[in-house]
Amino acid sequence: KYSTYLYGNETMRLLKKYQEDTNANKKPFFLYLPFQAVHGPLEAPQYIINSFDKSITSSEDRRKKAAMVTVLDYVIGEIVDYLQSSKLWDNMILIFSTDNGGPVQDAASNFPLRGSKATLWEGGVKGCGFITGGWLPEARRGKNMNALMHITDWYPTLCDIAGVEPSNKTILDGYSQKTNIYNGETNLYSPREEIFPNID
Repeated sequence: KYSTYLYGNETMRLLKKYQEDTNANKKPFFLYLPFQAVHGPLEAPQYIINSFDKSITSSEDRRKKAAMVTVLDYVIGEIVDYLQSSKLWDNMILIFSTDNGGPVQDAASNFPLRGSKATLWEGGVKGCGFITGGWLPEARRGKNMNALMHITDWYPTLCDIAGVEPSNKTILDGYSQKTNIYNGETNLYSPREEIFPNID
């Protein structure tokens, strides 16, 4: 079995179980779904790899990477379709994010940024992502948020969105980015003024 499908199927099972629960007092849910794709090893169903013609790229690894992304896109699409059709979408936030740039030695491309995963070049330390869901105002959809943000900001941001205090607030390195995400940033350096990509 291919893990992207397995994770997708289990996610759908959990979402359907939650949706079928008729308890009026059921609690909100948090679901963290860390797919293995598109991490190595570069593997995907062969028929999907074969769907990428060699005229697109002569690299077998690039075709495998493309196939991995294709399966990931399909599975996430199924999950989003279900969330939207079940009305769970109306009061939720969906975050799709990477934690670093791609490893160019494993068929990734960070173009036009220089560098790779495990380097301090922008291609190694910058990541991309998007936020959607019914929680996000219509006016913010498709807009960039250009304020400085670090992966450690996700925890206080999600706590702030959920209306709960982080249990270990005194040792947090992150800042809530809720206002920047919801309203748009007015200052690129607020609340985060700096990012340290490495300390020796």
